[in-house]
Amino acid sequence: MNMHRRWKLALLPVVGLAALAIAGFAYSSGGPNAQLAAQDRVYGGGGTEPGCFVPDIGFCRPSSTNFAIDAHAGQDGNAASGDYVNATSHNEVTCLAVHGKNAVVGGISVSAANPANVGSYFATFYVDNGPAGSGADLVSPNYVGPADPANWPPGFPYVCPSPDTGAPAFGLVRSFIPVSRGDIVVQDANPAPSSNGTQVAVPRGQSIQIALANDPSGPGSPFAAGIAHAVQMAIDAHPAIRGFPIQVKTVGAPCGDPAGDVAAAHAIAADLQNVGVLGQVCSGGFDQSLPIYEAAKLVTISGSATSDALPSFGPTVFDRTAVDDSAGFDTWYATVSQLPSDLAWRQAYTLRFGSAPTDFADLYYDAAGLLIRSIENVATIDHGSLVVNRAALAQTVRGTTDYRGVTCTVTLDPATGNRVDDPAALAACGH
Repeated sequence: MNMHRRWKLALLPVVGLAALAIAGFAYSSGGPNAQLAAQDRVYGGGGTEPGCFVPDIGFCRPSSTNFAIDAHAGQDGNAASGDYVNATSHNEVTCLAVHGKNAVVGGISVSAANPANVGSYFATFYVDNGPAGSGADLVSPNYVGPADPANWPPGFPYVCPSPDTGAPAFGLVRSFIPVSRGDIVVQDANPAPSSNGTQVAVPRGQSIQIALANDPSGPGSPFAAGIAHAVQMAIDAHPAIRGFPIQVKTVGAPCGDPAGDVAAAHAIAADLQNVGVLGQVCSGGFDQSLPIYEAAKLVTISGSATSDALPSFGPTVFDRTAVDDSAGFDTWYATVSQLPSDLAWRQAYTLRFGSAPTDFADLYYDAAGLLIRSIENVATIDHGSLVVNRAALAQTVRGTTDYRGVTCTVTLDPATGNRVDDPAALAACGH
């Protein structure tokens, strides 16, 4: 059956598993030995039942098949070798690409029931989704075609296409049928980073997630919409970092409700994709939440919680763009809200949302902008994912000096995370 340009999908007949017992194959073995443990690897085998491949490529197998695979390569797919065997051919592996649980193997037929097929190229995709017998592992058709470089991806058969996307332009489509008998093991020696207690990893195509601990229904509700709008304005001004869009996940943290605030903090910390926290809105309850953020190494920036006592509850993660009560927040904020930069921002807010911003909205605009800038400064790219080390981000935020916001320049006290009350800066911003 010809399909996908010149590719020919092999319809493999039923064959006993014993016929696949080839020396060195790991079909029924326990796994790779120590020498292979540091390599990319695909090993195992099994059988498939009659059925159609998904997503639909217009191809269904009318009979059962069996196969065995043992392929390995250096990290990042260098120097691949191994064997792939099915009912009609024995093939030498010349390329292997692995990414997480996905793999693709390619190579050259060295013996075949039909001598005319010797020297043909082949490629097969695998997905390692579960243990032996689960029926969760997947295998693609065995794509076979003549050794014509024009009809295969560049570098093939010594460079495999992507195990995640295939090469549809050349007919190599990731379409699968379950491995109903046996097991496929995919071993990525250099796996992509994942989110954990020390870092956030954002895969390509997903968004950087910032948590907003807001109070939409409690005592802080009069300010909630203004805070949310201000944060969105800050994101709109800087919507992506290295091509990764930024999104906000709002969690209700009711002012003055310690149990509710603690529950919100636990929910935020439990989501390993949260890079940082904006809020909480009120000091009451925030003090009991801060140890949770501290344990999770999750940086927080509040634009409204002004209690003098808060820094001691989050010694490395607590920060704020408002001065504390001991610095005379009310008098300070009355000055800040009349600065030319703040008034211009308030006008822009009003034009966009149809009403003037509430108190603290400008301080949250600066908090969001400061957090975004800090994420950008510490983020790295690994395996296509954006990675943010939580401790490094907290340290970068805490080291902020002269960040130019709408509420004048922001400098944080490196010992407490408090915004430094700087009358000279306010005077300069007033001109």
